Amino acid sequence: MKIFGAESGLMEWFCLIFLALCGYFDIRFKMVRVNWCLLFGVFCVVLHLFYFHTRFENLAAGAIIGGIVWLLSYITKEAIGRGDGFVMLVLGIGVGLKQGMQVFMLGLFFIMLAGIFLVVFKKISFKERIPFVPFLFLGEAVLLICKMF
Repeated sequence: MKIFGAESGLMEWFCLIFLALCGYFDIRFKMVRVNWCLLFGVFCVVLHLFYFHTRFENLAAGAIIGGIVWLLSYITKEAIGRGDGFVMLVLGIGVGLKQGMQVFMLGLFFIMLAGIFLVVFKKISFKERIPFVPFLFLGEAVLLICKMF
């Protein structure tokens, strides 16, 4: 089992910590700290460009996911939060387009399961908002665990 080897990169662990912090604030305060997203985004860009020597085009491709989610927040009048878009933008820059999409799809799957469970057992109403970032954290954690074994 490799923890910091080629199979599970250091950037993925940094992104997992970032998602844990943002997920906590999303659950506790129903908001995402945009300044944390900005700070971590700059950290990701600097690390990718100067340590990993990632091409700028690859960083931009990863950011596409977050841009789309952020645009959807405007279209849906924040049915999807703008903060979720910022988190996805930074996550896409951090882990890349392919893994960013995988995390996003897993997050959607997990939030769907939780939503169905909570509505069926009458813990929440159908219109109530559920924080999304904790499910992104869960998706990233599942991908990391799968890569380790």
